[in-house]
Amino acid sequence: MVAPALFQFNPVAMPGGSNNIGIPIPWDPGATAVSGAGAAVALTFTPAEPNDFVEIGQIDFSYSGAPTGGGITITDGGTTVWQCDLSTAGPASIMFTQPRMSRAKGNTVVVTLAGGGGGLVGKLNVHAWVRQ
Repeated sequence: MVAPALFQFNPVAMPGGSNNIGIPIPWDPGATAVSGAGAAVALTFTPAEPNDFVEIGQIDFSYSGAPTGGGITITDGGTTVWQCDLSTAGPASIMFTQPRMSRAKGNTVVVTLAGGGGGLVGKLNVHAWVRQ
């Protein structure tokens, strides 16, 4: 006897005839950033289509030393929707079990790594995709 599958993928027809449930944002230099000494760095994700959502699955970051006032903030359409204080240099990752999705279609999502203070350099990488 074969045990039934716990999960089954059933594509759903999407508007416009697409069956994609998640389209990765192509990996390019726009998905990673390095700050200047002591400065904040941000990555901005805006869907090309006004009826799509941005989802953030994972954030990787590091500072060149232990930060003072380090942190990560996610804004959605200009509103802060998630934030976390950071007190170690890293590298470290924050992986969302349930990806953080924009609250409204077409919203711009910005992920910001706060300045680490002094001459510290921050590095930020964001794993994101567009959902229809």
